[in-house]
Amino acid sequence: YQRKQRDALKEAEAIVAQAKGEAERAAAQGEKDIAAAIERRKRLAVEKIALAESKALAEVRNSAVDLAIAALGKVLAEDIDAARKGALIDAAIANLPPTLH
Repeated sequence: YQRKQRDALKEAEAIVAQAKGEAERAAAQGEKDIAAAIERRKRLAVEKIALAESKALAEVRNSAVDLAIAALGKVLAEDIDAARKGALIDAAIANLPPTLH
């Protein structure tokens, strides 16, 4: 009876030791998974920020171009006579790449 009890106790200790080992491995793997997930999210956040910066810069550039075109149009409309306007338009058309003609 005592031998069976010792064997059962040894078996229980082995099961507990195995369970502890598996729990430690699972905890270590969980920490690695969490670290990888955090790194992924961090990288995605940096990419989103870079994309937003790029979009904002493009919007500013487009607004500056629109403003410059509007200002030039106003200057041309107010300060240049009809003959000079026609000459400028003809020169601009002549300078277009041949593929656009």
